[in-house]
Amino acid sequence: MENINDAHENVEFVGTTEISGFEQCEQFTNEQMADYISSVIPSGHLTDCNSIEYSPNNEWFVENHATGLYFPGSHEIDIASMERFIDSGEVLDTVTHEIGHNAHDWLKEYYPDHASKWEFAHMKSDVLYNQNGSGFVSEYARTSPREDFAETYSSYIRDPLLLKMRSPEKYSFMKDNVFSGMDYLPDNVNKNLNYVQPNIIAFKGSSMTS
Repeated sequence: MENINDAHENVEFVGTTEISGFEQCEQFTNEQMADYISSVIPSGHLTDCNSIEYSPNNEWFVENHATGLYFPGSHEIDIASMERFIDSGEVLDTVTHEIGHNAHDWLKEYYPDHASKWEFAHMKSDVLYNQNGSGFVSEYARTSPREDFAETYSSYIRDPLLLKMRSPEKYSFMKDNVFSGMDYLPDNVNKNLNYVQPNIIAFKGSSMTS
């Protein structure tokens, strides 16, 4: 993690991904957000991700009620105003979800066979949901394979027990095909941090890199 003293704020970097704007949200500093990301996200999942910015004045947020946005072309992530979040944990959930979109793009480019397996897993979840209400970690995950991936990715890191309960098959998919066998231990997760502690999640195995 590298710190660059910008004219307006201290801009942080996780690898080549710029972390900025979080000084405005009064819940995190850029350094704390960078610590969280570098502690829990495998470096390969940030491949081509140019920036993660707290950007409450982005015009996209004026036009819709999203809490975060991922732009596939530029691989940039914007996070909405703190007013849209209940607590700091929701901010971390959203940041992790949006990084999940970047990781999905990474999977599709470098491991297309795994990406095809995901499409099939999403379809199977639809069947399970109609049978017994299981298969998805959230209603939003049902909207598309893309959103399902991001929601499942976030749950794998932030709430692994929920994912195991709702879809053991997707938990195994994430572990084997996305996280190279790395487990996130739920006892070490504080979902409602008022600040970010580095290494809040212990893991086993090695992270996947680009």
